Amino acid sequence: MSKEAKKNDPFPWKKPLLVYFAVLSNMIPNLLINPFIPSMLKERYKISPDVLGVYTGILQSSFEITQLFGGFYLGHVSDLLGRKLLLVLSLFSSAVCIFLFGFAFSYTFSVVVQLVSGLINATSVLTDAIMGDLTQGENMVHRPRLFGFLGATTALGRGLGSLLTSLTWGKSLGSIDLRSNPYFLPCFVGSIIGLLGSVVVAIFYKETNKWRSIGFKKLLSSKNSNNGATHEESLLMTSTKTKIIWKRLKIGIKEILKDRTLIKLYFLYWANNFLNGWFFNAILLYGALNTKKNGLGFQPRTIGFVFVIFAFWALVYQLAFAKKAFKKIGVIRSYAFLGGIPISIGALLFASTVLYIPKFGDNYQKNFFTWLLLIVIFIPITVGFLSLLPNLNTLISTAAGKQRQGLILGSGSSIGSVFRSLGPLLGGSLFSAFQSFNFPQLVFILLAILYLLCALAAYLLRNSLSSIDNYKLISNNSNQNDDQSVLLNSDSERKTDSELHLDLQSETGSESGSGSKSKSKSESESDSESESKPEPEAELD
Repeated sequence: MSKEAKKNDPFPWKKPLLVYFAVLSNMIPNLLINPFIPSMLKERYKISPDVLGVYTGILQSSFEITQLFGGFYLGHVSDLLGRKLLLVLSLFSSAVCIFLFGFAFSYTFSVVVQLVSGLINATSVLTDAIMGDLTQGENMVHRPRLFGFLGATTALGRGLGSLLTSLTWGKSLGSIDLRSNPYFLPCFVGSIIGLLGSVVVAIFYKETNKWRSIGFKKLLSSKNSNNGATHEESLLMTSTKTKIIWKRLKIGIKEILKDRTLIKLYFLYWANNFLNGWFFNAILLYGALNTKKNGLGFQPRTIGFVFVIFAFWALVYQLAFAKKAFKKIGVIRSYAFLGGIPISIGALLFASTVLYIPKFGDNYQKNFFTWLLLIVIFIPITVGFLSLLPNLNTLISTAAGKQRQGLILGSGSSIGSVFRSLGPLLGGSLFSAFQSFNFPQLVFILLAILYLLCALAAYLLRNSLSSIDNYKLISNNSNQNDDQSVLLNSDSERKTDSELHLDLQSETGSESGSGSKSKSKSESESDSESESKPEPEAELD
């Protein structure tokens, strides 16, 4: 691409920035509770330290379990009705649930709040789908970078949420003494952030799912009459909105099950969700564990600052190195060599901190060398984290096509939420078991081995996945001058909108009687021509 072309093709920041703000508005409230969960369970709920890992895992996983149902269905609905309304409601529900969590004076109530929050909050699915909307056609060249920044924003949300906890935990609200409930103020501030996010999205976000208007906008509009409608539209109007959504969902699931590329990506994606959930749970438990039991003995405020380090390196890597990495070696190799290997090294290094940090003196939590060591250790952890799920999301979005972003990303994320819930659940149980042997570091050794196995699997699958590795195609095509001209049009390998509508027609034909057979040949040809017209691209401001 020439210098002049690059100037005329700036990186599309305006709409993605609003999406990143929505992600932060969701992540900060939902993740700010993590640093104080061990303390909350011990001090408020009187959970024994011997089973603290199990109870922590259950509480952390409860949100992810119900994401299986909420994210899957809401992602599909957003393909048909649009993303905006669902995104606003998701952010609002996040604000309400985190506010209620601050009043959770029983363990059961805290779990119920997390279950409800996971069921009605589909922000992560919707923002992934929006990124897919924004990177169709010639904008596909930006997809790896946009999804990369989405991962960095998630890490930043974790860091800012932890920082918020560090600054507000145990503090009073003006003249109101909150020492009896030190967890309320972080939750209260987090709920305000979530509410602000829902308001900003409601006012400024413009719908990006342009393809919802192809056929279904008319079908789902109560104002639309049969006059002037095509035969296909008239046929489908006999079904209720709910039936249309479910029948389209059925067709979409069949397409997913036939797509071997998607299935391979899904398995890698689910494995990484499991490991990431386990890893952050292990960091939390290991950091809070008493030094007499081979832990670091950090207070909630200190654990919060640990995740701030993680957020800092996430921004540095994404801004300075990520784009160069996947342009040079491709998205799949970035996943294998910059994802699985560095995070495995980081896991082993973090486990070894117990050999050094407690020896820095009684005031080791404020010691300069403690934080210098943590800053260095979190470099490979952050690089690995940002090279795993963001790269997989890039590949899945590329394989999804235009009209299935919500369904395909939502399906992967929803089932992935189950694996994210199993990570803390199983990881917390193993941590408690290894703690009884005075060797909790074994958890990190197991994590390192499993991350390496994921990296190996991706490397072995590199040839079968190369058709959707956008930047690999760019870097290997020396005869092309324009980066965007060498992108694979993955949509051509999926069913066209016309074919999908015909599938839906066959599903609903039995309900409409013989009317579905009355279309003449000329009408069919006319409909086929109109359906084969190019669909509008999602323009970026």
